[in-house]
Amino acid sequence: MKYAQLGAAMIAVQFMVSLDQSVLSVGGVRVATEFGDPLLQVWIAVSYLSAVIIMTPVIGALADGRDLVPLFHRAIAVFAAGSIACSLADGIVELTAARVLQGLGAGALLALPQVALTRVPDMRIRERLQSSFLIVFVVASISGPAIGGAIAGTHIAGIGGWRWIFAANVPLCLLSVIMLARTDLPATTTARSAPVDRVSWLMLGIGVVCTTVGLNGIGRFSIAAVAGLLLVAACAGVAFGARARKGRSVLPTISSPAKRHRAHLGFAATFIAGAVMFGTTWLLPSFLQGHLHHSAVEAGQWMLLVATGTVACALLVNRLAYRSTRIVWLPQTSLLLLATGATVLSVGGPRSAVLVPVLLAIGVGLGGIVVPLMLLMQRTLGPEVAGAATTTTIFFRQFGGIFGVAALFGVAAVIGFTAALIAVAAIAITAAFMLQLIAEQPPKPLRTGGQLKEDDALRPTRTH
Repeated sequence: MKYAQLGAAMIAVQFMVSLDQSVLSVGGVRVATEFGDPLLQVWIAVSYLSAVIIMTPVIGALADGRDLVPLFHRAIAVFAAGSIACSLADGIVELTAARVLQGLGAGALLALPQVALTRVPDMRIRERLQSSFLIVFVVASISGPAIGGAIAGTHIAGIGGWRWIFAANVPLCLLSVIMLARTDLPATTTARSAPVDRVSWLMLGIGVVCTTVGLNGIGRFSIAAVAGLLLVAACAGVAFGARARKGRSVLPTISSPAKRHRAHLGFAATFIAGAVMFGTTWLLPSFLQGHLHHSAVEAGQWMLLVATGTVACALLVNRLAYRSTRIVWLPQTSLLLLATGATVLSVGGPRSAVLVPVLLAIGVGLGGIVVPLMLLMQRTLGPEVAGAATTTTIFFRQFGGIFGVAALFGVAAVIGFTAALIAVAAIAITAAFMLQLIAEQPPKPLRTGGQLKEDDALRPTRTH
């Protein structure tokens, strides 16, 4: 197999969908203003992220024991259709619906490269490719605001620049299809998995959507409406958990020994880290425009500092993470640096002397989270379940992103941007503390008598 071609094809797919997670964090203000209310831009973000998180766990089950090429083609087709619909949207409702369609395709395209990785037999090549995927994810997610800010404020051929952001996905989708056609994807070595538990998936979807709408309704909806939505989300979560305890879930079941191996704390920390990472990526451009009164283009230029710090840190952390036996200090340091930057930014004012070092520091903090946190969870659960650990980590990271974007914009709408930045610092410190709890617990052996026990891993769930 030509792994270079495999890596190039997967990176192209990963960059395209990761970029769309944040490309409108700057331009979204202009888009929402065009449609009547700048604060409506949060729906552009959370609709996409919600669809991604709903789709991500399902695609893992669908891919087991199947040829990946048809799944890639269908996911790319859905993503392209959603992109076209976004570029043609005439209102916030149409744009939000189109973002949902786009997010469904993106959720599959984020997970499928990770599934392909689990079929690469050489562990060194697998780690190298995974590292490349994660760096591309980080770089695309953080550089998206700069790209969006540069394009959103322009007009090309008489058409608003933000529409071209979506239209540009279509040729990228065609390029991805061509690259996939020239790539020999790894063949499956496992039998087909049981059908997806549709009730569990429905409960997951209801919980995600109601949580997202409820949090974004703070300050916009009545207290009764917000409370009702969050209550429905809680009930859906309870029902989801009840089915998971019976072994019927779209997520893999974490058995007792895996709990002792710090899995729950790790996934909780991943959730919180996802909240602060995505929340900060979307909040900063709005802070620069809404609080410091910069234009979309200027905000995009300021976000280049964040992107620069992110890229530099991601490259350095990647080398350190794969060469170190103890890596928990890497995401901890990054989270604490991010918290410091957010705190200083909340009180520092609009002076360039403050913005330049602080935005660079925030970028460095964002760049050191994803790669080591993914490796930490894989090492915590062991190589025998690396695929399940990867998929579940992606799920909690994206789910945290939904919560973070919704919660931070809710705080910004009700209290103000300064309070939202302080909330960023508090969330980052919380995630760093949870990672310290993981570090303090000594690892326990996964194997007993040379054999892997059934309860020692993330078990695939069954449907009945």
